Amino acid sequence: MTSDMWTVAIQVLLYHQ
Repeated sequence: MTSDMWTVAIQVLLYHQ
């Protein structure tokens, strides 16, 4: 698993609020 993908996913989810 790559932590980078999680970082991007979290940023997108937070930005999509």
